[in-house]
Amino acid sequence: MKKIKYIIILFLLFIGINSVLAFDTTKKVYDYANVLSENEEKILKEKALEFIDKYNMDMVLVTVKHHEKSTTQAYAQDFYDYNGFGIGDDSSGILFVIDFTFGYRDIYMTTTGSAI
Repeated sequence: MKKIKYIIILFLLFIGINSVLAFDTTKKVYDYANVLSENEEKILKEKALEFIDKYNMDMVLVTVKHHEKSTTQAYAQDFYDYNGFGIGDDSSGILFVIDFTFGYRDIYMTTTGSAI
């Protein structure tokens, strides 16, 4: 009986942790490389939201200094796909990434759905 109580407690903790770790897709600007000022992030988010309203497709901007993917393309596509971005049944949207991982600025833009 004690074992079942511990399992239930662990299960409830696991559910609580997962709900806290949910990804915020409303942010639109993810400056993981810390190259943007707060004001620049704010302006870019406003522009992204204008684009979303005008074209009915998502827009995401990412800067990154390090990732485990083999290419910037793989990072960008996975970031978009696995974090729940996109609008509509075809997950329409654009993700633009500036990647500093390989010692230089590598840029990539991935598109999905009607953004293609």
